[in-house]
Amino acid sequence: MMQVMVPGDICTLSVLPYHLSSWLCTQAGGFGSNHQDIASARYAPLLFGITSFCASMAGSVGVLLVGYMLDIFQSWNLAFVVIAAVNLGAAVLFQLMSSSELQFE
Repeated sequence: MMQVMVPGDICTLSVLPYHLSSWLCTQAGGFGSNHQDIASARYAPLLFGITSFCASMAGSVGVLLVGYMLDIFQSWNLAFVVIAAVNLGAAVLFQLMSSSELQFE
């Protein structure tokens, strides 16, 4: 059985989830507005729909893969490590490759 270490300080327990969830706000602002920056008003909704579809498919496949990992390894550790690595890789790629210049007129 895996033991989870929990901080004993009540201040840490109350501030940590708030701090971690505040990073989700930065994701929505960057991802949502980038479509409008790189595409004209004509193509921005189409681009947003295509990327949302890809994200939904990745989310569906991710659930399936996590289920397989749990069946094989009987532990959440690998699932969380893979999820963290994918998120970190995506963040780095977004920072390196993102642009606000108009690409679709």
